[in-house]
Amino acid sequence: MESEGDKPQDVFRILSYVFPGVFGFLALISVVGLFASPHLFYAGAGATFGLLAVVAWIVFDRLDKTIPQVRRQLRKKCEALWHRYGNVSNLVGIEPAVAPEVGAVLDEAASIYSRHRGKEERLDTTQIRAREAIEAAMERMLDLASHDSVRAQALEFDQGWAIPLLREMRKTDQLLSTHSYGALGVRPNDPLAMLREARADLEITETARIELDR
Repeated sequence: MESEGDKPQDVFRILSYVFPGVFGFLALISVVGLFASPHLFYAGAGATFGLLAVVAWIVFDRLDKTIPQVRRQLRKKCEALWHRYGNVSNLVGIEPAVAPEVGAVLDEAASIYSRHRGKEERLDTTQIRAREAIEAAMERMLDLASHDSVRAQALEFDQGWAIPLLREMRKTDQLLSTHSYGALGVRPNDPLAMLREARADLEITETARIELDR
């Protein structure tokens, strides 16, 4: 929670407005100064600040677009949950941050997610999409703890969608550990379907590899 919550979420988007705004304001002051007292200095300063405003917007806008929406939401949920752990009500035991059953499920899901998040290694398309499916599943699992009330979390858990999702995360985790390869088609916005398709494709390509070895 602490690791993911501390990573950039909307900071680049904010900076894409702040820095261009500051440089744009300085450019405007330079233009006003140029009209008040025509001088090469004001002209050069205005052009420089104007160019910096454009460059700053391009740089920070592109940096913001490198963060997938799923990852952005995952980081926000991790940050919110991490803050809840630091609340006085949790620290003194009045209201736990998460329900016991929710905590157990999230702990295992986080372990699976952490094993495949941010590894610097060469991956094929199948492995990349399988890891994206695990990330999407982790983001969905955090919805269990989105409620402040332990009772509300328990009711969310009782809806029954978390355990099947965790099972698919386990299976996909096991198959990714074998470094299988293949092609994969995934359905957006459906973590469970993404995990199932990733696992099915990994199983097929692993079977094909075994047959080829024979």
